[in-house]
Amino acid sequence: MSEEHTDHAEHEPHSHTKLYIMVFFGLMVGTFLTVAATQVDFGMFNIVVALGIAIAKASLVLWYFMHLNESPNLIKFTAVMGFLGVITMLAFLIADLATRSWIETPGAWSALGW
Repeated sequence: MSEEHTDHAEHEPHSHTKLYIMVFFGLMVGTFLTVAATQVDFGMFNIVVALGIAIAKASLVLWYFMHLNESPNLIKFTAVMGFLGVITMLAFLIADLATRSWIETPGAWSALGW
């Protein structure tokens, strides 16, 4: 019975302090990039740059702070599919907004300012 309780190393919680500090600094770099990106005009790619930075920061939060890296494969698959669904919808939104200036508005609509 004493052999069962002598190995305490496997029951002690793991210290993730160093990892969390590195993720924190990664999020701070992402925040700095977000602020710096507002000072640069990327033209029609402003939203793409902002969303790219936001997706990278959200990925860090999901993977480390929500412990997705320690989850079962089914949970990882579900999270990745949801993430890809959001990215797909954003891609179609950006494509739609990028092509709206090419469409001629009918006379009645332009009279209303639309």
